[in-house]
Amino acid sequence: MKGDVDAGKKAYMLCQSCHGPAGGGNAALNSPKLSGQHDWYLVRQIKNFKAGVRGTKAGDTYGAQMRPMAMALANEETINNVAAYIATFK
Repeated sequence: MKGDVDAGKKAYMLCQSCHGPAGGGNAALNSPKLSGQHDWYLVRQIKNFKAGVRGTKAGDTYGAQMRPMAMALANEETINNVAAYIATFK
């Protein structure tokens, strides 16, 4: 996966309020750990949220919270940048 890590770091500011500054997740918010995930998986899930595959089913409260965050990632380049930045987490 190609992406600009520096640009991804800036875009990740939106994500860190729920997923943590190093992608550790937040159990209280039901936000999963992102560190250690494959970049292709993160890209696929963000695209699924943007497309309405995830976060649109009745009762999916947490997915419904994630969907607008995914929509804030403007395009595929931004998504790839965020995934590249998350891949730097240990």
